[in-house]
Amino acid sequence: MSAKVLLVDGTQVLYRSAYATGYKLGSKEPVFGPTTIATCLGIIRSIAWKFLPKSVYVVWDGGRSERRMQLLPTYKSGRRELTEEVKVSMLDDILSISSILEKICCRVTILTSREADDLISYLSKRFINPIIISDDTDYMQLIQYGVSVYRPTSDSFVSKLTFKNKFGVEPESYLIYKALVGDDSDSIEGIKGIGPVYAKSILSTNPPIATVKELSENAEREDVKKRISQLVLTNLPTIERNVQLLDTSFEILTSQEVILIENSMNSDVKFDESVVYDLERVGLSWITEHFTQWSSPFRRLI
Repeated sequence: MSAKVLLVDGTQVLYRSAYATGYKLGSKEPVFGPTTIATCLGIIRSIAWKFLPKSVYVVWDGGRSERRMQLLPTYKSGRRELTEEVKVSMLDDILSISSILEKICCRVTILTSREADDLISYLSKRFINPIIISDDTDYMQLIQYGVSVYRPTSDSFVSKLTFKNKFGVEPESYLIYKALVGDDSDSIEGIKGIGPVYAKSILSTNPPIATVKELSENAEREDVKKRISQLVLTNLPTIERNVQLLDTSFEILTSQEVILIENSMNSDVKFDESVVYDLERVGLSWITEHFTQWSSPFRRLI
């Protein structure tokens, strides 16, 4: 499959690589360093081979959204906190990987206090039919705009055509669905009494329910079960809050941030053979021994 643009959630790929390294070492904690860097680069390389893109953009998390933290102070509070030492190691890996990626024609983006999914949401609207590389279900809300998502862990591809078969609702209703059932990974509680089955039943309308207002209007219909109607109508403030937490379009970039991200998008890329020294510096000399073959999927990028 050939693609024009890949938008890679670098942070998730790196975490996946770090936990894989830790697992091999008998640890449940992420481990950063040469093995993790090699694994992360290897995943991005295999994806570049799979889709043969014209351009690759790798995006990193720059911190939790201040807007979301104000809406819900417990946002993402359930996640395991890394020690300061591990955080430093992770940052070192990000810097090393970014330097290598930029020299093999990938563009890299990170903004302070901006989450990767918000930056990728912005980038996805700048291209025609881009493919997002991530296992994070937050990206599924973007599929309604012509975006496709490739999930590396399950080697599965989700597009507008396959969406309902995969999730049981139309792409336009996905945000409302998540607002109803919640998102455990981000510590966002759903509406008690409304699980996935109920939520899908509520949203099985034609045309699809895409907004809280449409959800409210549907709940007021006479043919809607009284229990469902009450659950929805009495919890509208929570549903609205959850949508604002989940919907990436609520994250408004400042003019300075737009300039920074546009500059990274439009930066010139040129394959730099000196990247072999970067690889050797981080302990990946084994890659340089067959570097021409290893780097081949990146040499075609523009």
